Amino acid sequence: MNPRLVVVTDPMCSWCFAASRHVENAMAAFAGRVDFDLILGGINTHATQPIGDYGQKRLDGLWHQVTATTGQEFSHIFPEGCIYNSLLPCRAVEAARDLLGEPPLHYLHRLQKCFFLEAVNINDRDVLASEAVEFGIDVDDFLQRLDSSEVATRTQWGFTRSRRQGAGALPSFLFGRGDDLTLMAGGYLDTEFLGTEIEARLG
Repeated sequence: MNPRLVVVTDPMCSWCFAASRHVENAMAAFAGRVDFDLILGGINTHATQPIGDYGQKRLDGLWHQVTATTGQEFSHIFPEGCIYNSLLPCRAVEAARDLLGEPPLHYLHRLQKCFFLEAVNINDRDVLASEAVEFGIDVDDFLQRLDSSEVATRTQWGFTRSRRQGAGALPSFLFGRGDDLTLMAGGYLDTEFLGTEIEARLG
């Protein structure tokens, strides 16, 4: 059984988006040696109102900071009427897991690009379903899973587990075998550092 690297991440996390391309690089570099998965952290999961002027200025400043640190670009455009609450997108990722039969890292990364680069509202059910189609998922099957109690329960379980694992920062990286995972790193890692951390644990 291969060891596992589990990324604690979120579709609406700026730092997670910046790290996503490095996660994909690691997935390619360690294919066949390490299994990759994700746990969702959840952001502003009780918010009910669209992002206001203050929230937009705060996020815009954060995006500039992430770009300065990582080089990751952002559109700096906010989707009209978007609620900065990742609960629905997180449930979409878990629904995609069921329908793809594998960890939905590529679907997650696509949602991040929609939000951060293309200014698309990923808190829209139709958007989430449309993007799932690009991965070969049937719209009706997706919407049914999105609304299922199983997906809702597993999404909340992920939020809880990420905190119990000590993943106070997003992204965080857990490493181990099976469900025996320990915190490898908390915060953004680029390809070089992520590869170095994995290699050290592979021995």
